Amino acid sequence: TSNYYIRYRIPYPKVLIDDLIKRSNLPPHGKLLDLASGPGRIAIPLAPMFSKVWANDLEPEMIAVGKREAEKSGIKNIEWLSGKAEELKMEFNSIDLITIGEAFHRMDQNVISKLTLSWLKPGSHIAIVGCYSIFRGSEP
Repeated sequence: TSNYYIRYRIPYPKVLIDDLIKRSNLPPHGKLLDLASGPGRIAIPLAPMFSKVWANDLEPEMIAVGKREAEKSGIKNIEWLSGKAEELKMEFNSIDLITIGEAFHRMDQNVISKLTLSWLKPGSHIAIVGCYSIFRGSEP
C-alpha cells in the first residue's frame, strides 16, 4: 500500500506545515524526528527547515517510497529508520520537534510519551498531526 499512500492520501496542507513551523519557535540548525513517518508526508515538506531529519516507520516499503519521494524533491537531509518507534534509540535532549502524523493511536502511547519527552530539548515540541482527536478513544 505504500505507493498508494503517496499517490492517494491527501497531503498535509501547506498552511498547516507553515503554522507548525511558526508555533514551534525552531532554532537555527534544528533537528526533527518524524515517528511513523510513512512515506514522509510530514518529514519531506518540513525537511528544508531543519539541518537533520530522522523519519521512522515500521514498514520498510514505506521507507523505500519515502526515500524515492525525498530524492525526487531534492531533499538530502533525511535519515530513514525502519523499525518500531517504541524501540528507537535517540540521544537524550537532542530533538527540536517531534511529529507523529495520524499514527499515535497505533503506538504504545505510554512508552512513546515517555521516550519523546526524554528526546526533546527543553522547551521543544511534539506535534500529533491528523484529522481525529486523540481524546476520542475510550482508553484512560
